Amino acid sequence: MVPIFKNIEPKELSDYIQERKSLGLSPSFSGFTKGVKPAIQKALCEEQGYICAYCMQRIEPDGQHMKIEHWDTQASNKATPERTVDYSIMLGCCLGKIEKNESCDTFRGHIKKVENQQLKYNPADKTHHNLLGISYEPNGKIHSFDSGFDEQLEKVLNLNDEYLCDKRQRIQIGIRKTLQALKANKINYNIDAIIANWQNKDSNGKYQEFYGTALYFLETNKDNL
Repeated sequence: MVPIFKNIEPKELSDYIQERKSLGLSPSFSGFTKGVKPAIQKALCEEQGYICAYCMQRIEPDGQHMKIEHWDTQASNKATPERTVDYSIMLGCCLGKIEKNESCDTFRGHIKKVENQQLKYNPADKTHHNLLGISYEPNGKIHSFDSGFDEQLEKVLNLNDEYLCDKRQRIQIGIRKTLQALKANKINYNIDAIIANWQNKDSNGKYQEFYGTALYFLETNKDNL
């Protein structure tokens, strides 16, 4: 999980909201007209670099490899029809299927008590960015320095599932092995350039999967790599 910087809402969503209000009707997520959801999915992917807002696996705006997540769950007492079309609380998430288990919004949706589904911080809210406090252990486990949010990462989103931890651990091991091989072959490398490679999107506007893990590993071990 990394901070997400929101863009303006897509035109299709703005037009839908305006049209509903002009008819004296409330816009709602469940009432989207054709083309609105695909436009939102595309916009979310572009601003997130085609990476799930929570677990950081690949997502695609094709209707089969992602879902539109609401930071304020649609089942909460805050979920008025108007709130469900608020682009500022929309996130692009994976389908939450990890081998035999679930994660992210899919896992969250199975929590029985709605009040226990609500996340403390929104990675797309700039006022929350400095509060996320994300870190990673060498074994791939994700944590937050905020104890309440740290608990939610595991119990609400299931981000410390064995499958996800293994993926993150492999990222760290892979980076270390690559750098060790370069050293063994006396090939010069620039850590800042390697960090920049993980920080930047590719020519298709995509980040590498689990890039948050890679950046944390590189930046915290910079002097020892």
